[in-house]
Amino acid sequence: MKQQIKVVHFGICEMIMFVAVEGTVYDCDSQIKPRILLWFDNGKEDRSFTLRFTDVQYDSQGRCKFRGGFYCFLDHIFWSTREANLPFTLHMDMICGGERQEQVEFHLDHRNIIQRWNQYEVKVTGRNGFAFKPVHMEEPIWERLKKRLKKTGFHALLIVGGIIGLPWGIVELFASFFGVVLFEEKRRKVYEKKAGRRKLTFSDRLFDKYNRILRRVKKAMLRMGYYGLCKLPRKEKSVAFVSQRNTSLEGNFKFVYDKLKANHPDVKCRLFLNTKTVERMTYRDIADFCKACAFSQVVLVDEYVPSMYTIKLKKSTKLIQLWHACGAFKTFGFSRIGKPGAPTQNSRVHRNYDYVAVSSSNVRIWYAQGFGLPMKAIKATGVPRTDVFSDPDYAAQVRKEFYEQYPHLMNKKILLFAPTFRGVGKEVAHYPMDKFQPQKVYEELGGEYAILIKHHPFVREKMVIPKAYKDFILDMSNFPEINDLLFVSDLVITDYSSLIFEASLLDLPMLFYVYDLEEYTRDRDFYFDFGPTVPGKKVFTQDELIQAIKTEDFEQEKVKPFAETYFDHLDGKSTERVVDLIMEQL
Repeated sequence: MKQQIKVVHFGICEMIMFVAVEGTVYDCDSQIKPRILLWFDNGKEDRSFTLRFTDVQYDSQGRCKFRGGFYCFLDHIFWSTREANLPFTLHMDMICGGERQEQVEFHLDHRNIIQRWNQYEVKVTGRNGFAFKPVHMEEPIWERLKKRLKKTGFHALLIVGGIIGLPWGIVELFASFFGVVLFEEKRRKVYEKKAGRRKLTFSDRLFDKYNRILRRVKKAMLRMGYYGLCKLPRKEKSVAFVSQRNTSLEGNFKFVYDKLKANHPDVKCRLFLNTKTVERMTYRDIADFCKACAFSQVVLVDEYVPSMYTIKLKKSTKLIQLWHACGAFKTFGFSRIGKPGAPTQNSRVHRNYDYVAVSSSNVRIWYAQGFGLPMKAIKATGVPRTDVFSDPDYAAQVRKEFYEQYPHLMNKKILLFAPTFRGVGKEVAHYPMDKFQPQKVYEELGGEYAILIKHHPFVREKMVIPKAYKDFILDMSNFPEINDLLFVSDLVITDYSSLIFEASLLDLPMLFYVYDLEEYTRDRDFYFDFGPTVPGKKVFTQDELIQAIKTEDFEQEKVKPFAETYFDHLDGKSTERVVDLIMEQL
């Protein structure tokens, strides 16, 4: 890969660093978009960001010309060492297709460097990096006073929150005995209005204010409960499974739990499986959460857990993320800084993990960036729930149970339609149902395929299936484990779902129905070039989709190389490696 990069602006003003570049990549395919990563390293932590391109142009000679920029707050680059004030370096890597070039050289006119009110001495190191050395400045007296007041206010909030929350907690606890969550319908409606940016009525605004106060009170109660329980001694080895996504052991959690119970019976497993947000948690929920985290040496999470950012785990407690998705597909977390729904740079979200288990060494860089973590925290152990794809007995059992329940599908091929959602979050998640008309697809294919529809859990609207087709078009959105549906599927139709990684392990043919690819790429973007990388054919209309199925034009030769790229281990022992990582922390 040959390229020329010029840094046209570089500046620091009051701890905000800005860099702007322009450059050319030669012999670049027009389907491939170059990426520049900014790498910060202080010797104990490293951190990467993707520089945002504002203009990308390709010419007939195979050259890609680009311009882009990035700004960040230097005091929020690192997390665990952010208060150490260590010197650090900055360099740029370039990724183009499957090729990555580290510490690329750049041209810089020193007249384009601007430094004002800066707490770092910055030097250009050769032609491929910058060195930042902190200038030690005495902290102003008002800053020290501000920190003391903040600490005092924190303790006061704990006490006041406990006093105020006690009577309300008794009311909530009493209501919960009857399965009642107070004001739940009102809360849902207000959330939906806010997410959709619709106008709130006076009662909505009043309730929203009440909800904010309630959330703060319960956060104070969480902190008070956790830090109080941490003072008590812990006698046994204990691992906590904490989820605010599911109410039962599913996916990675179930595999790890079963393996721990079988191989390490001396380890106590504590469960907190609860889908309630902080303000909806009862006293009992708060107590269960605090006990699970305070009495365990290792805490496991399977997705974003809001309550985990209310407390700060003790240093002796390790937090391990068993992320529910395989591979790295759509950008998430800190990779999306500056886009709708992305965290701010100083956010604590995801940055408190000690380790993250991922499927492949090829995706470590993207999980480190998305979670705002150093590379050493990302472990390519494999994903526990994919172990079933190496177990023929499990596959046979799943097929047997499926056809016992749906015997009339025995002589049909199975088409699994599993798109992801549209929208910036859970409250406004949707899929445009008019884009896929299952009855038309069924008729056009002559009834050769039965169609299983599995929408993303965030999508609440159900697809309307005419009664005449209900035996051969089934809405499986409530089916608990989507992986099991792959064992009975002959064809997978999706768009941007990470299901493609699991499907590739079974070498299933796939079609990518991406009617909004340009728009989705602009708003969400991907970690790799969508067109040349996805393991199947792209179609943009329902008619194209039907034609590809009729002619069996799936481009299936892409599937096996895709699986080999995004899975280091195909041995069915990912759960075992994750359990070994857990046991090392006990």
